[in-house]
Amino acid sequence: MRLKTLDLDESITQSIDTTFLKYMEGTQIRMSDNLSAEKTIWMKPQITAPQGSTIWAASTMRTISVVSHSDYMVQNKGYHQKNYTLDFLPLQEGRNHLFARYEFKVTSPDTVFYLKTNCSDKYLLDYLRLKIIDKANQNTVPNISFNQSQLSNASLPPNEEGYLLTIEGAMPYNTTEGQLQIEILSNEDSFDLTEIVGCEPVEYTDAYSPWKYGIIFKEKIFTSPHDHTNATINVRLMHHSESLNKSGTLRYFKVQILDNDQVVLEKKGWN
Repeated sequence: MRLKTLDLDESITQSIDTTFLKYMEGTQIRMSDNLSAEKTIWMKPQITAPQGSTIWAASTMRTISVVSHSDYMVQNKGYHQKNYTLDFLPLQEGRNHLFARYEFKVTSPDTVFYLKTNCSDKYLLDYLRLKIIDKANQNTVPNISFNQSQLSNASLPPNEEGYLLTIEGAMPYNTTEGQLQIEILSNEDSFDLTEIVGCEPVEYTDAYSPWKYGIIFKEKIFTSPHDHTNATINVRLMHHSESLNKSGTLRYFKVQILDNDQVVLEKKGWN
């Protein structure tokens, strides 16, 4: 653990930056000079403890209290807090799932935001992934993917089209229905997430037999001629209702989307 002071004025010469490397390690901190004259002294613990941690702190001259990151940013940095909630149905083990898709715009190059997700089943947070897509250049600029459930001190260049935020993941076990909570902290009050409401998932199952052209299935897709369409497609190869990867069998295949017999999208992968 590392404990250090925050938001000190340049005129203050003393600062605290202490590192703890052992179990049940302690230290005595003496505040002198003009640091002890400060009305409030902010200290930030940086902890890496997969199994949890406990901090004991006592003082002979001040009251010590714990303030959450959200309260600190709102009260001391003037950030704006917004919360969003979404429900999800029971999820199947190993199956990719798109939890939500949001639109947002960045209107200033000085915009900074923090994003944190929480779940009714906290074990699932390790299997979530955040993805940010630049709508203005989504065909030329690669998506920004974060294999974690939170973002800190994020900043994006402004554009006219805005950005897409997707939350997705593949669960390690069959889950019950649950709820995701999303917290946004931003220095811009206008920063907001607008949910893109999608359709209920539709599942198609069909049997196939290998043949010389290697085509497993070929179906027509109908979209609106006026409204922009976003879709998520999951393809799984099964044998006797069981995924092939459970039996250790891997099949390499690709999915193509064609427009007037021209390939407009192609993805490759293993089952």
